Amino acid sequence: MSVVSIPRDLWVPISGYGGEHQKINSLLAFTGPQTLVQTVKDYFAVPIHYVIQVDFNGFLELFEILGGLDLFIEFPIKDKKAQLSIEETGCISLTPQQGLGIVRSRTMEAYVLGEWREVDTLSDLDRMDRQQDFLILALQQAFDSGFRDPGKIRSVIEDVFRGGYLTLDDRMTPEDMIDLANRFRSFDANDLNRYTLPTVFDWDGPYSILRLIESEAQIVLDVFRGDQTEKSFGIILLNGTGITGQAKRISNDLVAAGFRIAETGNAQSFDFERTTIYYDSSQEDSAKLLQSYLISGAELIERDIQTGRGVEMIFGRDYSGVSETPIAYGSEDEITLGLSNQIGVEALAGPQASEAQSGIVQFDDSVSLSSRVLNDQSLVVFTETSDDKEEEIQAALERAGQIRGC
Repeated sequence: MSVVSIPRDLWVPISGYGGEHQKINSLLAFTGPQTLVQTVKDYFAVPIHYVIQVDFNGFLELFEILGGLDLFIEFPIKDKKAQLSIEETGCISLTPQQGLGIVRSRTMEAYVLGEWREVDTLSDLDRMDRQQDFLILALQQAFDSGFRDPGKIRSVIEDVFRGGYLTLDDRMTPEDMIDLANRFRSFDANDLNRYTLPTVFDWDGPYSILRLIESEAQIVLDVFRGDQTEKSFGIILLNGTGITGQAKRISNDLVAAGFRIAETGNAQSFDFERTTIYYDSSQEDSAKLLQSYLISGAELIERDIQTGRGVEMIFGRDYSGVSETPIAYGSEDEITLGLSNQIGVEALAGPQASEAQSGIVQFDDSVSLSSRVLNDQSLVVFTETSDDKEEEIQAALERAGQIRGC
């Protein structure tokens, strides 16, 4: 199962309006649900079979019916615009209003190292990531509390419809909803593949908007069209550096190269110097394909047992971008790498390059030089470092903006 989030400020041509454009979030209010659905179908070339609409009041009621949500809150958080304020830390049971505030928040702040600091830097995009994480955790906790039981499924869905919390199109009935929920009783919410459409900030007259990066978006949209490629496997992308915003940038790099991101999150630690790819034995080809597109390469580690988790990439400080075409490490006597900071570095084979070596050299506490030998190829990578306190703050802010269960 897969889900895609559409940014509210996405600039789209309105179906049936002669090429007129609007932000997609305005269509429901000004043209109605039918035009919104038709616009999505036409612009994205994706079939839509059923439509379910939930408003804020419906969210609050659904939240209570499903039993609420327990979250781990590491730092106090707030967002005045979203009416969000959580001062308590640790494992807490959210109120419906707090849950709504978290999924609505676009300007979240966290109290880190003695002062309130901005968590969200990408506004809607940060919020969409948080909403998807919230959905997965809510589903998992609902399943754990008995929602897999057919009787509980029927009871919850009947309560929802009695309260008028959902609006269905004329092709779906409550019985259809019950049947659909029963089909997914064994579904693991952690297996939900999540996607976000690639966009770029722009202006249209006085309006700040997001434009779809159409060439990159096709890779995501193909998932919902039923088209598959050798890169269709979902990558679990984990932050091994603690640098805020890096996961989003690397996710965009991978999507632009044709890969699909199933999940993002933090690694167990932020001290990964080397990018590492973990995989099950059945995923070896996919792991090697991913490795071949990473400019700085990656260490491949096969898991001891079959986990079914998918290919997991923990990016380290050596990450320097994604190539447009596969890199055949060790197949040439000389290769030239273009790094993300536009520095060209030549990697030359040498007579002494017989085994893997690595080292870090500091330059004025601002730049580090990592030198590795890989398959008789000497690979040099420049990466930027920053003050320890700033890294600590950025890592804390990234954790503050994440949805984490207890």
